[in-house]
Amino acid sequence: MSSLPVRLVIGAGFLVAVAMSCSSSDDKKAVSRDSEAGAAGEQPMSSGGTRAGSNAGGRPNGGSADTTEGGSGAAGSFNDGGAEGQAAAGQGGEGAASGRGGAAGEGGVLGLGGDGGGAGDTSGGCCDPQVNYSAANGVLPTDDACDPWALTDTAALEEPTFVGDALRVASSSDAEHMYFIHNDENLSFPDVFVFEARMKLVSGAGSSSSRAPASMAFVYGAQHMKNMLQMSATEVFILESENVKGDSITFDTTSDFHTYRIVADTQANTLEVFIDDVLELSGDTFADPNSGNLVLFGESSIYAYGISEWQFARHNAYRCSSD
Repeated sequence: MSSLPVRLVIGAGFLVAVAMSCSSSDDKKAVSRDSEAGAAGEQPMSSGGTRAGSNAGGRPNGGSADTTEGGSGAAGSFNDGGAEGQAAAGQGGEGAASGRGGAAGEGGVLGLGGDGGGAGDTSGGCCDPQVNYSAANGVLPTDDACDPWALTDTAALEEPTFVGDALRVASSSDAEHMYFIHNDENLSFPDVFVFEARMKLVSGAGSSSSRAPASMAFVYGAQHMKNMLQMSATEVFILESENVKGDSITFDTTSDFHTYRIVADTQANTLEVFIDDVLELSGDTFADPNSGNLVLFGESSIYAYGISEWQFARHNAYRCSSD
């Protein structure tokens, strides 16, 4: 069974200490899709120039001027429609093989952007803060050419496998885990952190009300602010504190794939969770000085086990290899 070491602290009830305080919100709303289209590639890095519009297409809720001006330089990312030319990754984007430099797409995979930047150039290489893993490529996240994830796998019998265009992650007891992770040395969190995945829960259970068989977790910043989005068969929720369930919604996670998007303001230490582009959960991040910064997806709790299938996982906090 493969297992790569990760620099994590085992907290009470959570193999990777990922939690936070959270307050519920009744203001459920849809995500704005009206961000600005790409400007010329001569803009500064934050507005899409030098890094070729890595933020082109805008941030959640429409974005502001300094993050919605996408450039036309090399290596456009998934927010400007450059990912592989698939419907889920920049509709209408022609996309290079790497998914990092396609022709101008029709909105980003996060459903945030306008027309995207100009045509990209694959000569930009892998130095891009946008992670865009797609199981449809037929490679494990650990084998991703540009943004390899580390695998933690303590399952006695299971290994990561592919089922159609999805990556299957499985464990069969509470003590087992299988998840993919980016550690602190791989990460540089922006002011607005976006973490999105498309997932279907096949089966599973949790022996604690604050844990579920599938999860998306993150920890960021000097104070190690964190939370954890979790999906059981009938519910989706975040945490209020380490072992306390926070804002939640009754939801069928097993009948079909759904897109789960976390949007965290790393300056205000707040987050919102969208399911299929609809705002469903909101709360605050919670500090844990004993935890290392991370981004992970899969099954990571000592109080849950199960099988989940993931079509893609994306975030915008990857540290370029040339940094």
